[in-house]
Amino acid sequence: NFVSMFELTKMCHPYLRQSYQDRKMTSSVVNIGSVAGVTCMKSGSPYAITKAAMNQLTGNLACEWGLHGIRINCVAPWYINTPLAKQVLK
Repeated sequence: NFVSMFELTKMCHPYLRQSYQDRKMTSSVVNIGSVAGVTCMKSGSPYAITKAAMNQLTGNLACEWGLHGIRINCVAPWYINTPLAKQVLK
């Protein structure tokens, strides 16, 4: 969850920044987090740890990259109604 998001975002940074420098066009990065990263739950600690790290990095990069016209946000949905989620929510 975290490493792929971190590496992909770093790879995109030069292109996003160049867009602002050349044409003053702002860019956006939207990460898909989870409520598991902002609250305590009774299962899924490794998953929650990666989502919490994603939330923190999103905020830090928003502060760092905002000066270059790059907005970074993270949406954090709750459980999605799937068979696997139903097992956890019992």
